[in-house]
Parts: sequence; C-alpha cells; structure tokens
Amino acid sequence: MTSLGATLSVPCGRCTQPIRFGQVTCRCGEVVSIDSKRALEERLKASSSEYREFDFKLARARLMLVVCAIGQLGFGALLWLFAANGESAFVHIDGLTVSLAIDALAALGFVGACYVSLRQPMRGIAVGALVWGASQLSAWRMETAYFVEGWYIAGGILLVLLRGFFAARDAERLRRRLLADGPAATP
Repeated sequence: MTSLGATLSVPCGRCTQPIRFGQVTCRCGEVVSIDSKRALEERLKASSSEYREFDFKLARARLMLVVCAIGQLGFGALLWLFAANGESAFVHIDGLTVSLAIDALAALGFVGACYVSLRQPMRGIAVGALVWGASQLSAWRMETAYFVEGWYIAGGILLVLLRGFFAARDAERLRRRLLADGPAATP
C-alpha cells in the first residue's frame, strides 16, 4: 500500500516527469518551482485529510511562535511604559531600556524561529525554546524576572511554546507518514 503523498504528483516544468511530495529537485536536475509546489499542495489538500491535518499542524506551530513574539515584545513594552510613567513601584527605569531591547531581540528571535519552522517545524520550535531561555537568563541577570508578573508572562510564553512543540511533533509524524514510501528518486 502506498501513501497518498508518494502517489500524487505534478509534472516537472522542464521534462514533465512526476514530482511528488517531499521532492526538492526533479530527476532531470531541475529545482522544483514554487508554482509546482503550490499545485501539488493544492492537489494533496483536495485529496488527503492527512495532508490537510499536516498543513494545519504546521500552521499551528508557526502561530505559536508568532504569539510568543507578540507576548515577549508586548510584555517588554508594557513594563517599560509602566516604569516610564511611574505607575509601578516594583519596576525601576534604570536599565529598563536595555530590558526592552532584550525583549525586542527575543521577539525578533521568535520571528526567526517562525521562519525556520517553515521548512523544519521541530527546529523552529527548538530555536524558539533557545530564544525563550536566553531571554529568561538575560532578564534574571538584570533582576527584572523577580517580579511575579514577569514569571507569569514567562510561564505563559513557555506554555505557548509547549503547545507549538506538540503541534510541530504531530506535523513531523504526519510528514513521515505522507513520505512513507518515499518520493520519487532524486539525484
């Protein structure tokens, strides 16, 4: 029994040989075009509930990384705003600009992890986890993570990352199942 990912194909734009799910190049050496990939994805979405689930899990993993980026940047901006307006007795303005810059870099790191997850969802989540860990270490060094609010936000971001991890793990399993019989031979 062959998997649907290994049987559905689109013709190569150069030699008209079949291009299947997971192929990067055709047998003739032509790199699979973006249009061919999109056409194959549309055929797979129309024909396979398994592929639709795979696509959904990938999108969920990426969305979790975007939520982490927004949460990290939003928390840093709110903390800076409250300290700048003197509304928080627990937050001091000294070094807070550096903290905001670290939060902005962490948010940028989460966006980068989202980009990595376009091709490799598990690596994208791993990069996101490294970004989260680095942001927590930097916050601890600046003694801004001692605030209860900071721990809640950090814990919330970690929970979102875990949800993204489970979505990426499921997507990887589905991808392996779709490639069960392997794509056509590539050079």
